[in-house]
Amino acid sequence: MTTSINELRDLGLLNVDYPEDLRETVERAVASWKTFCQLPREEKCAFSFLEDNHGDGAGYELKEEKGSKKDLKENFHVTLFQYARLSEIANNRTFPFLNDAKMLLDRMEPLILEFAKTIEEEYSINGLLDEVQRCKPYWILRYLHYFGDQQEGCEIAAPHADKGGFTLHLFESDEGLQYYCIKQRSWKAMPVEEKQTVIIPAVQLQLWSKGDLKALYHRVVATEKTARIGRFSMVCFIPFQNIPMYNKKVYGNMQTHDIGFNYNLSHKEFANLFS
Repeated sequence: MTTSINELRDLGLLNVDYPEDLRETVERAVASWKTFCQLPREEKCAFSFLEDNHGDGAGYELKEEKGSKKDLKENFHVTLFQYARLSEIANNRTFPFLNDAKMLLDRMEPLILEFAKTIEEEYSINGLLDEVQRCKPYWILRYLHYFGDQQEGCEIAAPHADKGGFTLHLFESDEGLQYYCIKQRSWKAMPVEEKQTVIIPAVQLQLWSKGDLKALYHRVVATEKTARIGRFSMVCFIPFQNIPMYNKKVYGNMQTHDIGFNYNLSHKEFANLFS
């Protein structure tokens, strides 16, 4: 993996080519998710979302409130930590969704560990590779389906930085994913390509790198097409278990902060958000 220090530090993102077998696994997992979304509501809701203390939780969520957060979507988190529970629920169901999710988590491992090793070496973040490897049971594969019947140009995912270590954007069915440029302080299209994943730092990596790598603010905006028919996407969150978590109870959701508020904060000011 060739990593540009300036690219990750200045842009806040890194494009990484998919190995061919990983791309095929991503496509298979997306197809399974689309099939799952077609199931009756009661069957999907049987996979109830269960929070845990390792980053977020796992299971299915349905959000249909047209409120300030504009949450009109369904999503499913899969982790190896809760895989047995989810599999037990799926015992009498024949769809391959969970098996395809587990296969994807395993197939992604070499790419994720290579990224962690490269970042550890180039940014002198000692212990990053070991931490990422140890926390594999808590990697979160997040499937998303944004519903249609929206206004073109509206934010269907509010601007935010992710709360874990780093995030892989694995699949986007359509345009609309944007990032807030660290240098120019303006919105730009996230360069998600069919044969590449985009990796972005989240707040724990900004903390661990002492501000060298900024947690990238991003959002999703409805296009003319997705406003009508909706969109599908898939990401993987890598939460760190031995690095403090952002203190949401004291400082609120990341969506409540000014866009890109963390870009200019000193390391000391930013570290206060984790106490």
